[in-house]
Amino acid sequence: MWIRLAVQQGRCSWKLQRDAAGTAVHPPAEVSPAADRPKSPPEAVPAGSSQEIAESQQLVTLLQSLGDRLAQLESQQRQRLEEMQQLAIELAVAVAARVLQDRAEAGQLPLVPMIQAAIERLGVRQGIVIRLHPLDCELLQKTDAMQHLGKCQLQADAQLRRGDCVVLSGELSVAGLLHHQLDALREHLRGVLLDAEIERRKAQAGDRLLRRFPDRRQTA
Repeated sequence: MWIRLAVQQGRCSWKLQRDAAGTAVHPPAEVSPAADRPKSPPEAVPAGSSQEIAESQQLVTLLQSLGDRLAQLESQQRQRLEEMQQLAIELAVAVAARVLQDRAEAGQLPLVPMIQAAIERLGVRQGIVIRLHPLDCELLQKTDAMQHLGKCQLQADAQLRRGDCVVLSGELSVAGLLHHQLDALREHLRGVLLDAEIERRKAQAGDRLLRRFPDRRQTA
């Protein structure tokens, strides 16, 4: 044995056994199994990892900011386009009103077709009274226009503007006023622009679809 234990007077002591040469042999030191296991070095952290993460976050923030700015610019451009379209419509209506007023003052408006259209809307053929501006009423009486209108009674109404007419029969009445025609023109132009905007958006949607799914014969 390497070690012999002797108990003397209540005390515990170690006796070293000597080898054949008389040299004291110390007992082997206890070795923990975990102590014999070599320690693995700590994992090394890449030097540029934190910097790359920070740069990626900055890039994401920049892209989001650019997206928000682009959406804002598109909204502003759409608003300006709508304002310009509305301005163009009002300008066209103003020009039309000027032309109609000049022709009305010169007695060049086609009053007979306007009166006939009002009579058709009225839906009756008897007891029809046509109210016109005094000058327009006088103009019709000087021509053979009444032959195209049938048995109608003309009445001068100074409250009407040149080119306006009101057709009555009993309690029924239809007003053919110039500003009504201008309102109809305005609504027509708005409808034309709306249809054009719808077609433009359809074309843009089709272009995006083609870019997303290109022709395989061209990309092969």
